[in-house]
Amino acid sequence: MATQNKVQENLLKLLYAGVGLAAQTAEKAQSEIETLIEKGKVSEHEGKKIVDDLLKKTESERGKIEKRFQEAVKNVAGVTTKELSGLISKIEKLEGKVGAAKPAAAAKKPAAKKSARKR
Repeated sequence: MATQNKVQENLLKLLYAGVGLAAQTAEKAQSEIETLIEKGKVSEHEGKKIVDDLLKKTESERGKIEKRFQEAVKNVAGVTTKELSGLISKIEKLEGKVGAAKPAAAAKKPAAKKSARKR
């Protein structure tokens, strides 16, 4: 289970890196468009349209990336991240119940009888 959590953690890091890269790319593109507008090479309307188109495309690609990520996690772990989270939650609840039951069970145990020694 720990290995699967590590794999899932690494896949999440990759996903976040991809999202960060996409956001950084959008910011850089917007900055470059603003520079072109200032230099008069692109009108403000054209620049806005380019940035809007880029953002729309990025957003539509995000859904595809998330879907591929979910498939990758399922292929590696054998379950979806949602299923894995549910299983982890159930295990934690069971661990809590078992941990709570141990002290109660220990308190209910009768004391061990001393055996009579032969002389």
